[in-house]
Amino acid sequence: MSGTEPIRPIGTATKIVVNEGESLSVLAQKYNTTISLIKKANNLSSDNIKEGQTLTINVVTDKELQEYQKLKAQYDQKVAAEREKQEIKKRTEKATKLIDQAKKDGYGKDYSFAINEKGNIIIKLKTEKFLDEIREDFNLKKGRLRETNPSIEQKYKPGKGIRKSDGEEYATYDGTKAPAGDTFVIDTEDFKTERTWAQAWQDNVVAPVKKFVYKIKFW
Repeated sequence: MSGTEPIRPIGTATKIVVNEGESLSVLAQKYNTTISLIKKANNLSSDNIKEGQTLTINVVTDKELQEYQKLKAQYDQKVAAEREKQEIKKRTEKATKLIDQAKKDGYGKDYSFAINEKGNIIIKLKTEKFLDEIREDFNLKKGRLRETNPSIEQKYKPGKGIRKSDGEEYATYDGTKAPAGDTFVIDTEDFKTERTWAQAWQDNVVAPVKKFVYKIKFW
């Protein structure tokens, strides 16, 4: 556990006189306190105050405030670290199940799988693949593979694509072929191995036909 959250210092109750132009927000900042604490100490029902009005304010020294802010920052950091640890644990558990399913679906033929320290899935190519094949195999959104693998832009040379909207050329990595042995990170939340109808057609119809034709050819 991250421990107990530090309590903001209350300060020392002090009588002050409101100067011209001062508001509750100005006073709160000036004396290291909050508007709600000033209102509570003075039974104020609104934020309206006036010049010459006497108020009781719990004045917090700069040293007290700095010490509190230091402890609060340390506490927040620990809470964030614990939250991240729990999220990684959840992602790792989910990634393990997804990988098991991927292997059952036959993805082990082209890929080997691992899980990184962030709970995301690492795929390793067993055979060369076009980047758009990888994206389609795992039903990733356009550009998502590049987002989780920024090194693609340094590692591979982009090709040219044509935009359907205006016919203009643009740089694309989809037609780039990655060699066997290359690895890619896929966010566990993005990872899907459900076969699309196109993939099912390729696996169940096109591939068997090609294999059959190949056998016939060499009989």
